[in-house]
Amino acid sequence: MHSINNFLNVSIGYLIKNWIAIVSLIFSYVTWYKNRKIITFDFNPNILLADPNSIICFTPSGEVESYEYCFVTSLSVVNPSNQDIGFFDLRAFNPETNINFQMVTSNTFPPDIQDKSLYQITDDTKLVKLDYPERKFGVFKANSFTKIDIVLVVSDKDNFDNITVNFKIPKKLHFSFLRDRFALTSRKIYAHKGFNYIIPGGSVKQIHSLREQQIQSENAKDNTQQQSE
Repeated sequence: MHSINNFLNVSIGYLIKNWIAIVSLIFSYVTWYKNRKIITFDFNPNILLADPNSIICFTPSGEVESYEYCFVTSLSVVNPSNQDIGFFDLRAFNPETNINFQMVTSNTFPPDIQDKSLYQITDDTKLVKLDYPERKFGVFKANSFTKIDIVLVVSDKDNFDNITVNFKIPKKLHFSFLRDRFALTSRKIYAHKGFNYIIPGGSVKQIHSLREQQIQSENAKDNTQQQSE
């Protein structure tokens, strides 16, 4: 009992003498906890092959410029912290070759197009504006929600079965097994977020199938018009 009283007296005395340091430590922890870099991200689980030439933009004269074949998906990010969080090395690539796909950004637009708006023509012929990234790096604002539409321009000659979308945030990883195994630069030491999409049957098969559906649809419209005349 005597030893317990001595322990309590010593502990109370320590707290009284060092209360300023203890309060400062608690305050520092609370501040760090509130400002720690934590984001919530959700990749759209689906990636879809858009209808041919349905991804469009407009020239200064009002003419339509289109991309023939594009895969489209999206990424949603919530930054609940009180500070902005940067991201970089946003890329979409073939994980079998580690070669990037062409991702639409403001920098990939033709230089004569001043209006950098990008649209998708839907099945009901409506225009939907896409929130594509200006660059492959940027900032998730504090206490914000951000949606990024990922638009990948592809060829009907290059076949692939997977697409991986990935980006990094400035948070160092101390364990090598957590690092991005596809990164080729020293920035591999930073935390990365990603998602792998499987393309059933391969991209070429999907493009050919979509092309056949479009031909059949156009033929059906022509037949309907001929019958009504």
